[in-house]
Amino acid sequence: MISFFWIIAFLTLLSLTALILWALIWWLRRSGADRRSPLTRNLLRNPGDSLRPQLEDLAFDMMGLLCLLLIIPIVVYSMWITELHFGTTRVTKDWPRSSRPREAGRIHEPDHTLRLARAVARVRGQPPSQ
Repeated sequence: MISFFWIIAFLTLLSLTALILWALIWWLRRSGADRRSPLTRNLLRNPGDSLRPQLEDLAFDMMGLLCLLLIIPIVVYSMWITELHFGTTRVTKDWPRSSRPREAGRIHEPDHTLRLARAVARVRGQPPSQ
């Protein structure tokens, strides 16, 4: 069974801890009573005024990136349409493979993929496929 001495010792430590906490809270409240908030009067400038130029710079940067985000797809699309209209590329049913110039059914420049396949076949020593 717990002896009477340990109960008295525990209650003494508990009351001593409570007294120290109460004194600390009282001292902090008393020392802060004569202080005032720096935001109440005689301000040199508004709060956050020194951050305003940085915020404006970030806003301008974001506006520039937004303009680029809107302009770049339009430029790419216009270049694609210009190439279709004035260039040699034609959109057909099998457009990605048939986008090489043709004249009277003859191919002026061989397909790059076909050239690569022939070069690989030559290196391997196999006959190139037609």
